[in-house]
Amino acid sequence: MAKETKKKVVTRKEMTRLHREQRQRSYIIGGTIVVLAVVIGLVVFGLSYELVFKGMKTVANVNGERISLKDFQEEVQFQRYQQIQTYSSYAQLYNAFGAQMGSSFLGNLQSIENSLSEENKVTFGQDVLQNMVDNVAIAQYAEENGITVSQEEIDKAIEEQFGYYANGTPTPTLTATPFVTSTLSAEQYALVSPTPTNTEIPPTEEVTPTATQAQQTPDATVESTAAEATEPAATEAVVDEGTATATLEPTATATEYTYQGFEGERDAVIEGMADINFTRADLDILFRYSVLREKVYEQITADVKSEQEQVWARHILVADEATAKEVLQKLNDGADWAALAEEYSTDESNKYAGGDLGWFSHGQMVASFEEAAFSLKIGEISEPVQSDYGYHIIQVLGHEVRPLTQSALQTSKDQVFSKWLDELTAKDSVKILDNWVNDVPLTPVIPPEMIVATPQP
Repeated sequence: MAKETKKKVVTRKEMTRLHREQRQRSYIIGGTIVVLAVVIGLVVFGLSYELVFKGMKTVANVNGERISLKDFQEEVQFQRYQQIQTYSSYAQLYNAFGAQMGSSFLGNLQSIENSLSEENKVTFGQDVLQNMVDNVAIAQYAEENGITVSQEEIDKAIEEQFGYYANGTPTPTLTATPFVTSTLSAEQYALVSPTPTNTEIPPTEEVTPTATQAQQTPDATVESTAAEATEPAATEAVVDEGTATATLEPTATATEYTYQGFEGERDAVIEGMADINFTRADLDILFRYSVLREKVYEQITADVKSEQEQVWARHILVADEATAKEVLQKLNDGADWAALAEEYSTDESNKYAGGDLGWFSHGQMVASFEEAAFSLKIGEISEPVQSDYGYHIIQVLGHEVRPLTQSALQTSKDQVFSKWLDELTAKDSVKILDNWVNDVPLTPVIPPEMIVATPQP
């Protein structure tokens, strides 16, 4: 008879151990699932924060209207794009004229390269954010005063920005620039009559006050503006009294291409900013601010007169008061002005021209210089006038109401608008944060093939 197999009996102790092991396995599995869920949740949150929530944080506030990080990043990228377009234009001119003749464009190229560099990203961001704050304040002013912008105006501005003109490329038009040369009085002629000097630079037989002279006023005296830093000085022709000369007004040169070509280039720019979810609607918003700014600018500067009180003056600039008094004493003793200017003046831009600054209006000179110049009578010589650049001995050669050059008129309008904007934002509730500093985009970049190599000495 076969031997019976005994059934194994599980003790209570073993059952307890098995249950405990089962529970441990369940805890491990459950814990693993929880950890995975937390990790996945953190990843999703991180992505959501980077893609959505982070872009929503406020970087500035203007009267309760917030500027988000996303808005800021979009504007930075678009401004970089515009800088690159400007760089491309200068590069083409530089290459067309050659290294020697095109050297005047090299400084502009290097300036843009520096502006777009990683080292200057915070400075670039500060400028962009301040401009955005100004735009919001302007838009609020426009709304309060019934100034509106249509979609058609926005579309037109975008098209022209990309060089597309629905009615064809604008034809440069002749604009008359009235500029009358004053007839010198006997007193003025006596003041500016040349005295032979021992200089290698031959003196001119006669000094004629022109707008060109005013535009060449040295940095040591003239208050610089953003417009003057970026725009080339225009040369105005001097004509017979009561006549005007016609000059070509600079206009944008458009690339002749189809509307489809324009759309392709526009869409390429939008796609280039896809990482911050930039859309066509966002582009419209940017240009709405731009068009509004132009309209408000025209309204605020409408009363700026094209004829203004101006002074024709010359100066001798020295480093210290003692030297200034020495020069003044020599002038009072009958010494020749031109000779003293050549010997003493530290203003290299005009010392060989007798320190002649040409005609200038209010707002073009530093405050102390301007106050003194406009208070002097023709032929009168000032006491030493201190400025940030040294001590000036000033003599007024003319004082009258004169038509402004196009460049001077533009500068005058810019000054009026800038002052108005400062006053507007000063009374507004404006708060600019610094939580954007680490999130300034560094794209787009100048294509490597576009970069102009700096000539080696």
